Amino acid sequence: MKITFATSELKETVKLLEKVNKSKDNPYIRIRSTTEGFILGVSDGMVTVERFIGGDLDGEPVDFMVNRDIFIGLTKKAKGEEVSLNKQEKKVLFVCGEMKVSLPFTNERAKYIDTWIGNNLVELDAQMVLKGLNKVAYAADFTGNNIQFSGVIWDFREDGLRFVATDSFRLAYAKVENDTDLRNVKFVFPIFPLETLKSLVKETEVDAMRLCYENNKMYFELGDVVFCMLLADITPVNYEPIVFDDSTPSCKLEVNRGELMYNLNMAEVLSDSSSEGEKAVTLTIKDNIETEVNTENGSFDNTTDAKVDGEFSYESTGFYPSNVLDVLKRADTQTIYISFENDTKPMVLQEEGELEWRALVMPVKVRGAVV
Repeated sequence: MKITFATSELKETVKLLEKVNKSKDNPYIRIRSTTEGFILGVSDGMVTVERFIGGDLDGEPVDFMVNRDIFIGLTKKAKGEEVSLNKQEKKVLFVCGEMKVSLPFTNERAKYIDTWIGNNLVELDAQMVLKGLNKVAYAADFTGNNIQFSGVIWDFREDGLRFVATDSFRLAYAKVENDTDLRNVKFVFPIFPLETLKSLVKETEVDAMRLCYENNKMYFELGDVVFCMLLADITPVNYEPIVFDDSTPSCKLEVNRGELMYNLNMAEVLSDSSSEGEKAVTLTIKDNIETEVNTENGSFDNTTDAKVDGEFSYESTGFYPSNVLDVLKRADTQTIYISFENDTKPMVLQEEGELEWRALVMPVKVRGAVV
């Protein structure tokens, strides 16, 4: 049996797969033939990513696995127009020009999640999904301390597909169109596999993604790339009372995003210098936004011009500047709309952009404040 690949196409394929599986428990790349070419894939036991690649097969159909890191390393260093794999009784011979490397192979796939196409494939705008995820993913808990917060909620509704993430200090919400027939489907997509999916959407630059959700298994098609993963049985956070709180704000304002970010970036320098860790900044809002932070290494007190409706002052509570900056970095418009209710409720930030989006940042007690 002999397989022949175009070297350039094989290099592109392993470059994409290399980003996915770093597992030491399943350090293999799977190579299997189809009637039209080959599928190369990797799996870490939770996520499987495969890519179709053209090639020629001389002999019977094949399905085997070789060491991932060695195969990728050889491919990246290969020179010449073609790479061939000559599968023998106990070894696979990797050949490129005059270079020949003998590799062991296995037919076992105990930790490989077999991909499949379910009966209920639907299609979404891949680039809009990517934009929606980018609006919220940063707010998930990357520490893994709370599994319920360690991901992004996908909530398919009649009015759209909602994405929600929170780490208890921040909560972000975005909504994109849902022109599929999926309704009342809600699950938590773990943050690290989600970052892989985002990377694949960006890498493949596809306009549409086809997906299927069934029995806690997600299947995605992104052009010639397949992403399949098992979802943990996690109860999503009840976000609606927080996101859609209809309380009347005591203060609303419009502000230039760049100017507010500039002041908060300056305040963050001092905030981070505190020996006790990041220190909250206090906000006083009247005709403008006054930002203040005091540490043993210095103090910052500056104003940001804003169009203000109402007045508000945080004295014993404030905000970590990094949390607010994380939100502002994800905005797309120069004008940001911010509202406040009281010093125990979150700051709510919104924009009039392409997506329905809002982010909430919880206040924290200012160390040393007198209550």
